[in-house]
Amino acid sequence: MKVNKILIIIIALIMAASVVFWLEKVMIQETVSENREKAETGESALIYKSIDQLTEKEVKEIEQPEVANYKTNQTLEKYESTHGFYFLHSGFRASAVPNDSGELLTFDRGPVSFQIFIISFDESGPITPERIKRDLSDIEMADVRYAILDGIDAIFFYGNAEGLDTYEVWAINNNRLYQIMTYRGMEEFLNEVMNTWKWS
Repeated sequence: MKVNKILIIIIALIMAASVVFWLEKVMIQETVSENREKAETGESALIYKSIDQLTEKEVKEIEQPEVANYKTNQTLEKYESTHGFYFLHSGFRASAVPNDSGELLTFDRGPVSFQIFIISFDESGPITPERIKRDLSDIEMADVRYAILDGIDAIFFYGNAEGLDTYEVWAINNNRLYQIMTYRGMEEFLNEVMNTWKWS
C-alpha cells in the first residue's frame, strides 16, 4: 500500500511538471455548459452519465464505437502501445518519455494535445475518487463521472495542474494505472479518443 501511495504521488508530481510542456498551446474555447448541452442531446453520452444511467445501447456504443473522424477529413491511424492498449487518432505526433516510475506518452496535433502517464500498480480496480484522495488529499476533482472503457470502469473529472484547468481520465487495468489528461475545453475531443480505446 505504501508503494502505491508513493507511485500516485509521483504521478501527480510528474504530471504537474509536464503539464507546462504540452499546454503551451492555443486553447480551443468550449465551455462546460456547451458540453453539457451536447451530452443532453446525445452528442457526448460518454462523460455526462454515471454507469447506472447508461442504457444497454449506450454501453454497446462505448464498447464498440463507430469510427469517428474528430471533425476532420484526415484518415484515422492506429496507435498501439506496449502498455496494453490502442486507440485511433487523426494525425497526432506521439512521443514517449520513460522514467523510473513509468512512462509518459504525449500526443500533439497543432493546438490539440493530450498525455497519458502509466505506472505499475498492484491494487485491483476500479480506481475511485476516494482512493485517489487517500494519497492526494489536495487534488481537485470536480464533476466526477463514471464510464466503461472497453469493459473497464474509469473515472472522468475536471482537475487543476499548475494553475491550469484539466480534464482527466483515470483507470486501472492489468496491474497498471493510467492517467490520461488534456486541458479543459478539449473534453469532447478526448471523449472521442476514449470511444476508440481498446485494451490489448
